[in-house]
Amino acid sequence: MGERLYPEYAAIIVNRAVKAVDKIFHYAIPAHLQPIISIGMIVKIPFGRETLEGIVVDFVDQPEVPLEKVKEILACVSDQPLFNQELITLSHWMSARYLCPWVTAMQAMLPAGLQLTGKLPQSSLRYRLYGTDLLKEVKGSKRGLVRDYLAVHDGALLADVLGATGVKENIIQTLIKLGAVKKVGETVWHHTVSPDQFQNQRELTPLQQKAMDAILSSWEADGKPVLLHGVTGSGKTEIYLRLLQHFVSQGKQGIFLVPEIALTPQMVDYVKSRIGVPIAVLHSGLTGSERREAWQGIAQGIYQVVIGARSAVFAPVPNLGIIIVDEEHEASYKQEQTPRFHGREVARERCRLQQGLLVLGSATPSLDSYDQAQKGDYHLVELTQRVYAQPLPQVEVVDMREELRQGNRSIFSDRLIDGITAALERGQQALLFLNRRGYHTFVSCRTCGQALECPHCSVSLSYHAYDGKVKCHYCGFQGEVPKICPHCGSSAIRQFGAGTQRVAEEVMRRWPEARVARLDRDVTAVRGNHEKIYRQMLDQEIDILVGTQMIVKGLDFPSVSFVGVIAADTSLNVPDIWAGERTFQLLTQVAGRAGRKDGQGHVVVQTYRPDHWIIRCAARQDYHAFYAEEMERREIAGYPPFVALIRIVMSGTDRGVLQTAAEKLKGYLRQYEPMALGLSGSLLGPTAAPLEKIKDRYRMQMILKGADGALLRSWAQQATEQFQKEQPMAKKILLTVDVDPLSMV
Repeated sequence: MGERLYPEYAAIIVNRAVKAVDKIFHYAIPAHLQPIISIGMIVKIPFGRETLEGIVVDFVDQPEVPLEKVKEILACVSDQPLFNQELITLSHWMSARYLCPWVTAMQAMLPAGLQLTGKLPQSSLRYRLYGTDLLKEVKGSKRGLVRDYLAVHDGALLADVLGATGVKENIIQTLIKLGAVKKVGETVWHHTVSPDQFQNQRELTPLQQKAMDAILSSWEADGKPVLLHGVTGSGKTEIYLRLLQHFVSQGKQGIFLVPEIALTPQMVDYVKSRIGVPIAVLHSGLTGSERREAWQGIAQGIYQVVIGARSAVFAPVPNLGIIIVDEEHEASYKQEQTPRFHGREVARERCRLQQGLLVLGSATPSLDSYDQAQKGDYHLVELTQRVYAQPLPQVEVVDMREELRQGNRSIFSDRLIDGITAALERGQQALLFLNRRGYHTFVSCRTCGQALECPHCSVSLSYHAYDGKVKCHYCGFQGEVPKICPHCGSSAIRQFGAGTQRVAEEVMRRWPEARVARLDRDVTAVRGNHEKIYRQMLDQEIDILVGTQMIVKGLDFPSVSFVGVIAADTSLNVPDIWAGERTFQLLTQVAGRAGRKDGQGHVVVQTYRPDHWIIRCAARQDYHAFYAEEMERREIAGYPPFVALIRIVMSGTDRGVLQTAAEKLKGYLRQYEPMALGLSGSLLGPTAAPLEKIKDRYRMQMILKGADGALLRSWAQQATEQFQKEQPMAKKILLTVDVDPLSMV
């Protein structure tokens, strides 16, 4: 008996995100499918009394069940794999790491709109025409026009032939039937970003060259990730470009992750001007069909570089060489829906699996990443100066309490007004940062003091002046501003606090000659707006840009000389253990937008807490002082990175049922708690979540703490599975498990 030519049995994951079927099932491969089936393809399978889709994750020599019980695959749904072997392995790791069904992790890898049904998008085709030997013999004036044109332009596009000769397409069809012309289709990748005319490569500064050499030599020595810590304006992007060039020249692909789609146009510009290969872009600003088509082109090896936000970490590049995570500290790399993965951690595991280089870059690294660098898990490479030794911006901290004492009730301090005016007089640009969108941040009754809350969520409604409505930024509810207070009946309804919309209006009133724009979620909800504003800033068609943290994340505008922070206290007052870290990062990053070209940057930070140590560290751009102080505080309090955390959130429409369910789950957690006690495991809660109600669902939470993350995950998994299996009320409760959360709100 000869060796088998094709596999006879497949290991398959069923497309059902249910714990009971979250495992591998073995199926026989019919003879007619054996030559075409491959790992990563979607197939139709009989499952119980249903017909479902499944993903082929492996081939096996012998099934685990008796042969007479093995069912056959019915058909192949996809004509090519949706996943390569590396992504299948990565998805299995994600399932265990983030406590989600394997199939859920696999679905998260696919671009929006491409479900695990295997139906790939139809690629757009364009056609070229080639003449055969028979073309020389054709007669007739119109056919002769085609003959003569192809004699000079053989292989021309069909559209060009029709345009140049003026003939109708039926003439072409006749020539094809006669065998005188061949029509050949080729795929058109509409989302393709073509390389620009190369710009001259900048010469690296000695510090940049030293960093570049250290990154490559350390990685080649042991393959560990690299943390590139460089002050704002130190030239990290230039190093990223050199690293991409290095791997592309070796025939490998690179993935470049950015935290915001607003950064994508800037990075695309940089890469286009320096690397002569096709580039794929993946982010939520594309349509579903554009993302699916990009994904298909990436899988086929059309592109050497992929640029995108969090989900681009799953880009199915065939030969990964490097993943760069720019602004690695950003919380936007953490997904807030199941599977609640962190793009940085997934990138690390993917590079480990595929022997790729992981580079994490930031001027304000997360405490977790910097701690790992201090322990030796990452190589630390630091850029301590701006390029060409340009100075960091001058930062002034303005005490808004003093402004009030002097009679200034404006949202702008005198120093901020002077700074903007001076920048405009020099023909330069200014950024104003406020991490609140809308016009007013809340609407309140001056008689009883009650703020107007969303009827579906435990949050205040924000007032938006452009349509005169109050809106909830969590569930999307909107309504009219009431004339009478719903709590006490008073008519003393007023708007309080300032959002980006109001700040922009105040700017236009005070500087009527200035060209003013906003950059926040309300603005970028319109497709293409973020790129439009980016281009206008580069072309100096905007004088003052008002924005939320979207303007903080790595944007490089050479003509910005002044930055104003309207309210530095906003993020400090959030009831969250990461509030201090985020405040330092935001203030340091936004200050770093000033003076990047000529070193003449000026920053004004407005605050009611000018002596707060975090604001002082940010004003000095002193990351190391911040790191030392914050780490000491975290260690005393028992917070990450000294312990691992798991946040369990339960929600339901009936508060009483929810509270009972939470106590039941607590009982199961106590039952398994001895597993973790030996390693400082502890359980906090259940308590009401800081945002107790969202979209008409009440929320309660519990926090698991422990020194051993793997043990903590096992603890949470066993307890929650038993609760869902044994408690009928679990069907009325939505339960989410967030491993390594980045928010307690």
